[in-house]
Amino acid sequence: MPKTPSDRLFQLVHSLTGSEKRYFKLFAREGEGGDNKYLRLFEAIERQGSFDEEELKRAVYGDEPIESRKYSELKNYLFEWVLKSLQAYDEKTSIDYRIKSTLLGVRALYRRSKYEDALFWLEKAGKFATQYEQFTSLIEVVNWKKQVAYARTDIAYLDTQLAQLEREERDFRDRQENLSAFRNIFLRLLVSLRKDASLRSEEQTRQVQELLKAPLLQSPEKANSHHARVYFYRILSIASYAQKEYPRFYELNKTLIGLMEERPDLLREDVSEYISALSNTALSCGLLNKHEEVREV
Repeated sequence: MPKTPSDRLFQLVHSLTGSEKRYFKLFAREGEGGDNKYLRLFEAIERQGSFDEEELKRAVYGDEPIESRKYSELKNYLFEWVLKSLQAYDEKTSIDYRIKSTLLGVRALYRRSKYEDALFWLEKAGKFATQYEQFTSLIEVVNWKKQVAYARTDIAYLDTQLAQLEREERDFRDRQENLSAFRNIFLRLLVSLRKDASLRSEEQTRQVQELLKAPLLQSPEKANSHHARVYFYRILSIASYAQKEYPRFYELNKTLIGLMEERPDLLREDVSEYISALSNTALSCGLLNKHEEVREV
């Protein structure tokens, strides 16, 4: 029985935004130069409204004889190049990539004993990571500071700063654990609700009420970072909808949107949760017959 052609490359190409597609074409031409088969394949996929393997082969090879193995290799090669271009694109637009890239720079400088330069780049990484609450990266920054001091045999620095570095490391670990705990509660709630889409079972109600007893959910002060506070209000919001407490669902979503809008820098990094909160707010307005607000939201 013939194997069904895979459309995973087709799906990947059609998932790209317009700017990502333009970036790939520039990336591909710089990498290879001139005309090439995999760029022709990319553009053929881009033009297709629905997946058609034979049409793609004709677009790339014309009337040339086609080796099945060579065509499979071409598709795999293109898939890898699209991924590489997306990584390069994200490096230019994502703070997460910028922090990782800066820390890789620290590593390269450290290996060459350029300790002053490494410390300069560590400061840059620390500022970015602090602003965007990248606690794992902040722990890495602290460890690099200790490592550089050790390599330089900088006893004076360790004598005056080691206790402070240890406090910072504990604080960052606590914040990361706090964020992880909120995320886990949110995911448990999501699993409970999705297992019963009707939102009516007694067992589900019991599970939601048990989750809401968690000590972390008794006050927003229990959340010790912006991201954790977002989870706090998302959890309470979804739970209130599950329990048909629609006025509370409305108020919690309004609070959540206000909280998110306080940090436009973080919103620029990932707008998906903001869109979700707006969507839930629109739903809550509809449930409460606030029709003008539905349009506004």
